[in-house]
Amino acid sequence: MKILTTRTIPDGPCLFQRIYCCFGAMKRGFLDGCRKIIGLDGCFLKGLLKGEILTAVGRDANNNMYPIAWAVVEIENTSSWSWFLELLKEDLQIVDSSPWTVISDQQKGLINVIQALLPQAKHRNCARHIHANWSKEHRGTYMKKLFWMCARSTSQSQLQESLELLGKKDSKAREDIEKYPFKLWCKAFLRTSVKCDAVDNNMSEAFNRTLIGCRSKSIIPMLEDIRVGMMTRIAMKRQHAGRWKGNICPNVKKILNGNIMNSSKWRLVFNGDDGYEVKRGKYQYKVKLEGQTCSCRLWDLTGIPCSHAICAMFDCGKDPESYVDECYSLAAFKRTYAHTLEPINGETAWPNAGGEKIHPPLPKKMSGRPKKKRIREESE
Repeated sequence: MKILTTRTIPDGPCLFQRIYCCFGAMKRGFLDGCRKIIGLDGCFLKGLLKGEILTAVGRDANNNMYPIAWAVVEIENTSSWSWFLELLKEDLQIVDSSPWTVISDQQKGLINVIQALLPQAKHRNCARHIHANWSKEHRGTYMKKLFWMCARSTSQSQLQESLELLGKKDSKAREDIEKYPFKLWCKAFLRTSVKCDAVDNNMSEAFNRTLIGCRSKSIIPMLEDIRVGMMTRIAMKRQHAGRWKGNICPNVKKILNGNIMNSSKWRLVFNGDDGYEVKRGKYQYKVKLEGQTCSCRLWDLTGIPCSHAICAMFDCGKDPESYVDECYSLAAFKRTYAHTLEPINGETAWPNAGGEKIHPPLPKKMSGRPKKKRIREESE
């Protein structure tokens, strides 16, 4: 935990400015069992002193959110994001940023900070926010469907096919969508090493939703609510893990079972070694079981065998579950939640920390009626 203070005048009182929280249990759990992908987001506080809360969220082996760190800051800008990411980078012991991936919503000041502090990391932009901007001129259910066909295309050939459909519907819509660099939000351009094909920042937004009930409180009660929430969440996850059967987590098992159901739709040709051609109609993909790869790239991206690969596995008597990446294993889940938060005494038993007394920041007077809810995009 780190606290930053300030003074409005040289000899004035010491005023609270920022606080950063990353509990040891959360940090160790993330490093022990989660993939190297982090969602960054910010949301406003609704109490008397206003401000923002910045969050860093990962994904556990069951593909659920895993809060890593959070910070209360005076405003969301380059300075506050730089301060937050510097501390996060230190806590996660990131020296070489090349294996890491960061997802964000193009927040103010964040893009330049990521480039400066994590220069080798891959950066993804949330496709849902891109759609919110693009759909201001291109509305409708079918246009939304075409947008997500582009975003979820796992290969460049599939993306091209989706773009052609979009262009036939509305050539201007295709021109506008191509203004957003595909490498930042389309699955066809994502790295395969991180084993996560997410093109949205839903994990961060899911964590933000858990904060709705405490964001109107003052800082200490709010942070206490978050701490207690993390303690009970870890306990609940440990109980879940004790009831689960098998070697992989249930959410991943559901995805695998869906792919198994779809595998019966494909026909294959075996090359006599390790290669398969898997086809249906005009679509055909090549599968290499030893390399754990399919030319559709879905298996490569997620670490979960696609329906084409499963078709090949059944042909040679292999169990698809044995090909699921270890990052989705029950063992990885248990490693993540092996670390618990220790209970603490109440406020009346807190020791005096010593040092200069920290005073609340000066309240900001906001114009207009106070806003309690986030303004939704037209497409939401």
